[in-house]
Amino acid sequence: MKNSLLLLLLFGAALTNAQDLHRKGFFNKTKLGVAIRMNTSPSYSGIRDAGNGTEITTINGWHINKHVSLGLGLSTSSYINPTLTSYPVFANAHYYFKESFKTPYTFTNLGYGITSNRYDGGLLYEIGAGYNLKLGKKTALTPEISYKYQDFRYKISDDKIALSSIALGIGILF
Repeated sequence: MKNSLLLLLLFGAALTNAQDLHRKGFFNKTKLGVAIRMNTSPSYSGIRDAGNGTEITTINGWHINKHVSLGLGLSTSSYINPTLTSYPVFANAHYYFKESFKTPYTFTNLGYGITSNRYDGGLLYEIGAGYNLKLGKKTALTPEISYKYQDFRYKISDDKIALSSIALGIGILF
């Protein structure tokens, strides 16, 4: 009986330790990135495709199961040429391909970019892929690449500017 109880306790401890590798419950992901401009449309005088951007993003959410997580995100993005700062608020979804902590994943963001300066905000969407690199029991480093689209409108007219870029980022997932 004592051996069975000891075996059960050891098995339970091993199972509990193995669960630390799985995604469950609340998470936070904070990311730093750059946006490499691919296209600006329409081409207005003074606006070129040469200006890139930087971003800081944080996402808080919940792991629905071992493969899917949903969250809400807030970001600050700065672009040059045109010079503008955007504060996107968005819904986020991740899909993890494996149940293990080290795994590739895809993600998508959909929201609205609130802007400053002489622009009104507009639609934001992003789709990308990344990889979880284990740093600790429940912490991962997350390099990512994505396609990002955001549009803006001039405050003095209804003209729209659409920025398309490839975003590269590195984040920490808690």
